Amino acid sequence: MNSRRFRLVALVAAAALLVVVWPRASGASSSPAGEITYGWGNLTRIVQANGSGDHEVPVPAGGVLSPDGSQLAFTYPAQDHSQNVYLMVAEPDGSSARIIDTGNFSSHSDFQGPIFSPGGNELAYQQGSEVGSGIEVIGTDGSGLHSVAYSGYGTRSPAWSPDG
Repeated sequence: MNSRRFRLVALVAAAALLVVVWPRASGASSSPAGEITYGWGNLTRIVQANGSGDHEVPVPAGGVLSPDGSQLAFTYPAQDHSQNVYLMVAEPDGSSARIIDTGNFSSHSDFQGPIFSPGGNELAYQQGSEVGSGIEVIGTDGSGLHSVAYSGYGTRSPAWSPDG
């Protein structure tokens, strides 16, 4: 492959990666319903793509909407001094929150970057511990937890392909 073609392929690949990763890296997510979530201070906010309807949701910053806008996923540190951190799913207004997985800061276990599958029935997220980090997938009902990638440190920013 000549160097000019290689540079073009590399540029296209980098642009595709930026499109997939940038919304997660900036802490924003969107749904086909035309809503965008973003962190403001310590809370999540949701706004319509046209800028209207901007409102606060009582969940920690970093909440993400499911593709159809019917669910909101987020991580939440326990308030009971147990050092637990929870991966949670709630209604878009933050109500009816339920824990679907638990980690513990004392064992250096942490969840980051939940993102819904295109079908909205699974979440991928980074789970880190004192021995490394990995990408986990779990059903939004808490079933089917499995690891899809693992490394010493540095595994992060999961993103689904459009076809899941």
